[in-house]
Amino acid sequence: MTTITQGMDGRSVGLARPCVRFGMAMAAALAFVACLMALAPRAAYAAVGDTFEAEGLVYEIVTQDDEAHIYQAQVAGYVPELAGPPQDTGEYHLGTEVSAPIGNQYYLFGVVGVNPDAFDGFDGELVADASAFALYADAFASLPEAATFALYVDLPLKVTSGLSFTVTDGGSAGTQVSLPDGRVCNAFRLGTCLERGVNAVVENGTGSDLSVLYRSAFSLSDEWRECVLASGQRIDEAWIQPFLTEFSYAVNGGSSVSVAAEEDTQTDFTVELPAGTPLDAQVTVDLSAFPGIAMGLVESSWENNAATVALENGEATVQGVLQPAGGGIEELGSFSVRFTVAESAEAASVWVGGVRHDAPFEEDGVKLTYENGTPTLTLDGASIDQAGGAGSTKYAIYTAGNLRIQIQGEPSTITVDDASQVAGAIYAGGALDIVGSVPPDGSSLSITYVRHAVADKEAVSVVRAQSATIQANLSIALSSAEDAANDAPFTTAIRCDDNIAVQGRGNAVTLTATDDVAGRAYYGLDSQHGSVAVFDAALSAQGAFSSAVDAWEGDINVEGRSSVVVDAQNAASFGAVFAPNGAINVDLTGGSSSFGVNAARPDDADPSLLAPAAVLAKEIAMADGLFTVKPAGAQVATLSEPLMGFGDLQTVAAAENLEAPAASVRTVFALEGQRMGDVFPVDSFATVVWQQALGREDAYDANHVVSAGDADAIAECQMLRCRDVPAADYAKSGMEHLTGLKNVIITLSDQGDALLKLPAMSLDGLLVGARDGVQSVTVESPSLAAGTVIFDNDALTGSSASVASLSFAGSMSFGSLDVAELRSLESLAFGEGVDIADLVVSNCGLLNSVDVSHLAGLEELSLSALGEGFTQLDLSSNTQLKSLSLSLLSSGFTQLDVSGLTQLESLTLGGGGFEALDLSRQAALRDLRIDGAGALASLDLSAQHALSSVWVDGAGNLESLTFAGDAPLTEIYVSGTGLTQLEIPQSAVLTSLSVGDNQLSELVIPEGSRQTLKSLIAYGNKLKSLDLGGMNLDGCLLVAAGGGDLRPQTPVFEGAEQKDESVVVDLSSIADGLMGLYPGAGAYDEATHAVTFSNADDAARGFMYSYDTGATVADGGDEAGILVVEASVDVKPYEEPDTPGGNPGQGGGQTGEGEGSQGGQGGSDEGSDSGGQGSGSTANASGSDSSQAHEFSRTNDLTGAVVPIAIGVVAVAAVVLVVAIIALRRTRR
Repeated sequence: MTTITQGMDGRSVGLARPCVRFGMAMAAALAFVACLMALAPRAAYAAVGDTFEAEGLVYEIVTQDDEAHIYQAQVAGYVPELAGPPQDTGEYHLGTEVSAPIGNQYYLFGVVGVNPDAFDGFDGELVADASAFALYADAFASLPEAATFALYVDLPLKVTSGLSFTVTDGGSAGTQVSLPDGRVCNAFRLGTCLERGVNAVVENGTGSDLSVLYRSAFSLSDEWRECVLASGQRIDEAWIQPFLTEFSYAVNGGSSVSVAAEEDTQTDFTVELPAGTPLDAQVTVDLSAFPGIAMGLVESSWENNAATVALENGEATVQGVLQPAGGGIEELGSFSVRFTVAESAEAASVWVGGVRHDAPFEEDGVKLTYENGTPTLTLDGASIDQAGGAGSTKYAIYTAGNLRIQIQGEPSTITVDDASQVAGAIYAGGALDIVGSVPPDGSSLSITYVRHAVADKEAVSVVRAQSATIQANLSIALSSAEDAANDAPFTTAIRCDDNIAVQGRGNAVTLTATDDVAGRAYYGLDSQHGSVAVFDAALSAQGAFSSAVDAWEGDINVEGRSSVVVDAQNAASFGAVFAPNGAINVDLTGGSSSFGVNAARPDDADPSLLAPAAVLAKEIAMADGLFTVKPAGAQVATLSEPLMGFGDLQTVAAAENLEAPAASVRTVFALEGQRMGDVFPVDSFATVVWQQALGREDAYDANHVVSAGDADAIAECQMLRCRDVPAADYAKSGMEHLTGLKNVIITLSDQGDALLKLPAMSLDGLLVGARDGVQSVTVESPSLAAGTVIFDNDALTGSSASVASLSFAGSMSFGSLDVAELRSLESLAFGEGVDIADLVVSNCGLLNSVDVSHLAGLEELSLSALGEGFTQLDLSSNTQLKSLSLSLLSSGFTQLDVSGLTQLESLTLGGGGFEALDLSRQAALRDLRIDGAGALASLDLSAQHALSSVWVDGAGNLESLTFAGDAPLTEIYVSGTGLTQLEIPQSAVLTSLSVGDNQLSELVIPEGSRQTLKSLIAYGNKLKSLDLGGMNLDGCLLVAAGGGDLRPQTPVFEGAEQKDESVVVDLSSIADGLMGLYPGAGAYDEATHAVTFSNADDAARGFMYSYDTGATVADGGDEAGILVVEASVDVKPYEEPDTPGGNPGQGGGQTGEGEGSQGGQGGSDEGSDSGGQGSGSTANASGSDSSQAHEFSRTNDLTGAVVPIAIGVVAVAAVVLVVAIIALRRTRR
């Protein structure tokens, strides 16, 4: 009997499920129509007991419920002779549902059983749905033995044999079905599962090959095709359809990446390639991973099922066609794969002239750089004529985020003249900054835009951004081509969603619009949701503008020394300057400042479309001191009628004519009309203003009446150089009227004490000097702010003067104060109201005390070359210090307490008599420089976990230097110390290492620095060898450059005295790197790597050699990586063996590193005899192959003649040695 095991979810599996054969589209359509008709209200034609024929079988109706729409039937028999092809209706098919027309209606019946005698005499093939397994028991009970059985697979299942299968997924997952004894499945036909999210699948679990028949609904043939599955292999209904479920791709021949479809019928794929992928890369798409192709079920239009496409600007699309094996409908099998290169967080893409860039480049006046991921595009004489390009959204310059455009040097241009598309000049999806040189140097960017007719009349913005700040000279010229006519797009010069700002003295935005044909509207500056501001800059918009400046939701602000000129010759439904929901605020300073608007009315225009006034806003505010020029007697007034649903709006117009087309305002100054002597009561100071601010060459006239131009010049004056003005007179000089003053130079001429009283003001810079005769200077002000203050006599008078006292009192705030070259200065004082961020005092040789206790906000302090009596400094109040520099200190300066300076990042100490320096609380220290400090014995930097740069020079007594194990050091300079060892932390990523003239016996470069180090200096130490293998250096000094003093390495080797009074020095530890050796009075044995001297006196003269460190040096030639060594020998006297009969080599034999050639162990690195055993002078302590020979080693026989040259006595010998070594190395190469 048929066995059915319940599914894992515990649900019954005996109910029919809505699965039918999906072999043909027509059968599915008929079933759907039958469902609709069964559900529709109608007269009932089907009755219980009636029979009908469907799919080769005869069914009897057993349930008919029109109200509940339940219709069920059971198999009652079969049709003896079928008509039609066997693949269509000519098969006996059993499923869980069946549709049939009865009378004039279609019904969908659930199949609930098979009568016991339904298949009497049947000898054909019954095709049963796998989902109809609940009917199998009844069906097989009725089937004669002569009948055969085929399985229509409409479920995901695993066939375990011809007798059984298991459902593997979906609602019936886990159900196991076994056929009755003697029954086998004659054929497996792959069908279509209608259960959502589940495919029909046949998995071969039989242990042998399994034949499965399949056909695709997209095939031109109804023929069933055979697929033979190996054991463990499966076939999925998705694989016989012309839809990709997976494929792979490779970039530039690299590793393969797999892609899976999101759904079985997906035809279009988009693949995002990783950021950094070359924007012109070759991408190969391979379909062989798709099982349908691998199994021969589907065929592709590509040769070898692969295609290669080249990216353009980081994008490309490749297309192809899939068809079922044997052919299919081509239109249904087309697919495409689109590739795009992802944006990088570190380098956003910028399109320039249609070409995408995602890395720095420079060409043809265009330079791209990045700062924190934001691109900066520098234009210097650039000419960009091409807009568009893949991904650029048709702009000449495009980026999806923030963009900074730096304009410098020669004028740059962008031309947009494209009749094929609606194109623009600049697009930034974020903030756009267009910046020129400061101060302006004549550099500029000119944009020429020609609009053409386009079919969709799409609006375009020449410059488009989220927000824009323009601090440069930018011009945009708009015009229309002859083909524009009435099909030209609405065109805006600059449009932003948020704010637009034009600012900066000397910067200007110039907009022109020419419309020679009947085109559509031009607009100037347009902010959709923000404000438009002009500050200390110029804006000009002239020509055929319907509106020149718009802020639809925000304000329009014209402030400072600004000039705004609007001449809109085509003003239409809106005002030339328009802020319908905000305010127009005008607050000008400077006689040259102005705000002029003219909205000309075209003679042939419809008056109903014209704006009622040039300037329109919800509110208009004119600052005090402004007056209108045109129209005469103008005022701010409200329009008599609301405008286009914006409600009441204000304008600037004459009272009798609120529709006056023009408005113009400028500033009037408080100084205008006053006497010069009343404005500047001190004649000496007034003369300075007369000459330098007004540019007058005639004699000063106190009765001169200040004109508007004079008042403007006074307000515009930014710098004064004052001489011969009494110090006390500055407070009443009228200096405060110079509102634009930025820099002042004052030379004091007072005799004795000078009280420099300055009015309240804010300056960028103040430079003060004193002539001879000035004894003391006090600077006083009720409120003085200055970026930089310099008190420097030499710079102004060329004299060190006689100023002995300098003090600052009142309320002052300086960014920096520099006191220099006051050679007579003895006292420097700061009052409680003085705040200084950066204090520099230098070359004041009599200054013995500096009190900074009142400067609590001090961040940087630099004191240099002060008096001999300057021996202490109290910094307990200066807890904000980040940088401290004390240089050229006297030896009496022995202690420095920095315990309270926990924010200190940089420390420089020069000179002094420090014996100790406690930096345990300076965890933030990044840079340390100690120059001199000869008494300093140790330096503990273990608390400096952020330390990156260290400089220690001339600390001759320094014997200990300790770093934190995680210090990210990039630079070390240690020279002239007593250090014998220097442990560099593994965390270091050094680029520069200078350790010349110390006592180092070993130098190990950490692994992390071997790839980053570019400069190395290590002469004048006691190094025997140095491993620089694999390192690429830009510069390397292992001997001193220039002069006769080469400062070679001077290590000490241990020499073992033998019984015959000879001395043996083991060089096996350095043998691999030896380039050349001069053994002095000894002889070198290459086999044993030992130098043997006849006696201790000869050994005491030492020997010399060169050592190849293995470094590659770009600058310095072949010899730059050679260590020159002038070695001395410490002779250990011979000792008789302690044990009678011992090894002849014991005690006095050759000792050293490694194992002896006869099994004896070597001693310490220095070749000591502690526990070492060798075999006399022939022992090879390093275990090296005795056949290795240093081809160019200079050797002498032990019994040979004495070398008639004294070694290492004078510097000339060292020079000769180096020359010889170089010659030998070149010969070797």
